[in-house]
Amino acid sequence: SLSADFNYLKGDIGSSRQMLPGGPRLPPAQGSIIFEGDIYDSNSNVDTKDEIKNYGTSLKIERDFRAFTVKSISALRFLDRVSTFDTDITPGALTEAVYDPEKTRSFSQELQIVSPAGNRLQWIAGFYYFFSDASQDLTIFNSALGAAQFLKLDDKLVTNSYSGFAQAVIPLGDATHVTVGGRYTHDRKRVSGTQGNALGTTAVFDTATSWSNFTYRLGIDHKLAEDVLLYANISSGFKSGLYDLVSPTRPPVDPEKLTAYEAGIKSRFLDRRIQLNVSGFYYDYKDIQVRANLGGIAFLQNASKARVWGLEADGEFVVTNELRLTAGASYLNSKYTSFPEAQIFPVNPVTGLGVATIGDVTGSQLPRAPKYTANAALNYETPVSFGTVGGTVSYYYNG
Repeated sequence: SLSADFNYLKGDIGSSRQMLPGGPRLPPAQGSIIFEGDIYDSNSNVDTKDEIKNYGTSLKIERDFRAFTVKSISALRFLDRVSTFDTDITPGALTEAVYDPEKTRSFSQELQIVSPAGNRLQWIAGFYYFFSDASQDLTIFNSALGAAQFLKLDDKLVTNSYSGFAQAVIPLGDATHVTVGGRYTHDRKRVSGTQGNALGTTAVFDTATSWSNFTYRLGIDHKLAEDVLLYANISSGFKSGLYDLVSPTRPPVDPEKLTAYEAGIKSRFLDRRIQLNVSGFYYDYKDIQVRANLGGIAFLQNASKARVWGLEADGEFVVTNELRLTAGASYLNSKYTSFPEAQIFPVNPVTGLGVATIGDVTGSQLPRAPKYTANAALNYETPVSFGTVGGTVSYYYNG
């Protein structure tokens, strides 16, 4: 099968943040920067824009040899982007960023050998290759740079990634299955380009780094009854190391690694009108990739260690053939177990502004990891002569 897609987006990005009520007012020379309006207003001196073309094609070929099936999946992706950001989110001429242009070209090829459908022993093995050429022409204007006026980056990041993988689901009797899988990945990334400002070129760079990693999955599931399944698994994963194109002269960040433990139950009862799933999990993170900022320039760094554990439940109640109720809830407990060199922003009591410095945040909660989330929805659908009519009422809570 052959497929292709094209997506074009053009719009203004707007401001995603605002000064807090009662926040500091900067000197008039930098603009009267103070909270104005409400949280839905933006207050900027730059006309922000974002124009993106995202397109690609993929080809899937499959051949059945009875004893196994061979699959080939090839894909090409293209991304072209021109954008302008008011990075200080104020009407003052402090900082802004212009990407003109930003481009990514990528290719992937996957080969799979898969066991026949209906086989008691289900297995898959294969090879995966990924290539990417990402480039940017980025200019960051910053009033704090003085005569240098701006930072200009013309750089690119080339990625070559190779991996081999295999997984099998082994039946132990009629009610129990064991899953064993592994994947070996080798990544090589090369960053090259120039860095400069209004005074001239400040750096020329061309460097590369490679990483290798083995990840695995071990799992077991057991049917207590036809509609009750118990399961437990241990799995590992990683997020590739990389150079940051915004700060390409800095050393690359190491891969982010995760070991995950999970156990739970999936069940249906009352003639399958009620479905209930409950699980508990524990995540062990190492070398988490986090973003920091120095002198208006963002960059990536590795946090040392973190752990996350939690509980979640979700379910569905088929009230009638037309009416369904779904709901879910989760509890998340997260913290850095070691992060002695984090960037923090203690407030200067004189100016009321946050001042960037280094501090130990060991024991702190992870960002974007709310303790409580919940959702519920009521869905009604009924057939009529010309199709189906219905409606949904939903609720979502994020702590």
